[in-house]
Amino acid sequence: MLLVIWQIIAAIGVVVLALAHKDGAKRPFFRRHRIVYGLIWLIVTPVAGTYLLLTLAGWAAILWIWIQR
Repeated sequence: MLLVIWQIIAAIGVVVLALAHKDGAKRPFFRRHRIVYGLIWLIVTPVAGTYLLLTLAGWAAILWIWIQR
């Protein structure tokens, strides 16, 4: 369940960061509110990184179990 919550937070954050830019520049809202943009980066980066590490650890565990048969 925790992994699903991490995945949802990471996906929402990545979409928000993708929508925060248009033609290579920040949208006006994020130019005016730099702290919000920074907070999004501070939240999304570790969450997405943790999700990727947990996913890789899960794959490694499954592979290890499969090899040990």
